Amino acid sequence: MSNGTLTKSLALATVAAALLAVPAAAQSEKVLHSFTKGDGDGKTPLSHILYNKGVLYGTTEKGGAYGFGTVFELKQTNRIWQETVLFNFPGKSDGAYPKAGLVIDASGALYGTTESGGSKDDGIVYRLYRAGNGWAEQVLHNFISGNDGSHPVADLKIDPTSGNMYGTTYTGGASNCGVVYQLAQSGGTWVQSVIYSLGGSAGCNSQTGLKEDSLGNLYGTTVTGGQYGYGNVFVLISNNGAWNETILHSFSSGSDGAYGSGIDINSAGIIYGVTSAGGSHGDGVVFALTKSGGEWNETILHDFSGDPDGTTPYGIHVNSSTGALFGTTETGGSTNHGCLFELVPSGNTWTESVLHSFNGKPDGEFPEAGLALDTKGSTLYGTTAEGGTANLGSVFSLVP
Repeated sequence: MSNGTLTKSLALATVAAALLAVPAAAQSEKVLHSFTKGDGDGKTPLSHILYNKGVLYGTTEKGGAYGFGTVFELKQTNRIWQETVLFNFPGKSDGAYPKAGLVIDASGALYGTTESGGSKDDGIVYRLYRAGNGWAEQVLHNFISGNDGSHPVADLKIDPTSGNMYGTTYTGGASNCGVVYQLAQSGGTWVQSVIYSLGGSAGCNSQTGLKEDSLGNLYGTTVTGGQYGYGNVFVLISNNGAWNETILHSFSSGSDGAYGSGIDINSAGIIYGVTSAGGSHGDGVVFALTKSGGEWNETILHDFSGDPDGTTPYGIHVNSSTGALFGTTETGGSTNHGCLFELVPSGNTWTESVLHSFNGKPDGEFPEAGLALDTKGSTLYGTTAEGGTANLGSVFSLVP
């Protein structure tokens, strides 16, 4: 989409959404775990929380027994959340620095990526499974900085029908702009194949997880590249085994945003997303992409201004029951430590409310990942990269 398609209606939507940004009543934010030991329970959680049957799973980028990060579990007993480290990354062949979150299969095995480590120090895809009284790791793929990509920092996506997994790398590939890849089982072995190599107008440097629609199409964002160099939103459509990319929107760094940092899709096929910069204040936007007459059109739902509504948003989540959008901003808010926000639709307008502004201690600061919603739709879970009682990060819940 060119700048010419960002018409007067987009600008009016931006103004209306900005005028409807209001502080919310105090919400019930609760710290479930503050990382305090570093070399024991981990530090710097950068990923979203995985909620599964009342148990929370996540990763810390650093800390743990070897300093290369952890996979942890939080389980509630008598209303107290207890953290257990399931795996300490030792670096080298077993991976290092897991920035991405986790996904889970029907057997309860956990899957994720590490940014570094592996045979060429370009990252791995791993599986954690229960073994005896503990957990064991299986390395499914070593990235080697060639055409297969390097440094995966985004969450994996499991196809519920085939069981195949899909992901992106930040660099590597034919243009060193990253790739979209598939992992599929063949004879009991996981085989990686590149389904699309990013670069140039196709976009560059993807750092957010892929989303899949009901037809099996894969949607993603890039931070750079695209028509104007500020990233884009793309879709990959499978056709007889070949994947073809279509650019849905290229960000121009103007009112339409810059640097795609998260998307989600509702049941009607509307794409909602955030950019970490751009907009009229340069602080990022929340946008919607809708298809009409074969063309995708962008509408700005909210234009961040820093205080009190936050700046540098990462991650967006659609509440399938209410249609509301939830997300986090890394910074900004009333204390400049980041905040949690909600966008609620009403007719053709969206009202943004700040659900919580972080204070550093003891509730955390700098939430750099999206939010997870429990199965009842009543509680949000997330992480902060820093803050908490020891300034090593936290896991929190919030009842919106």
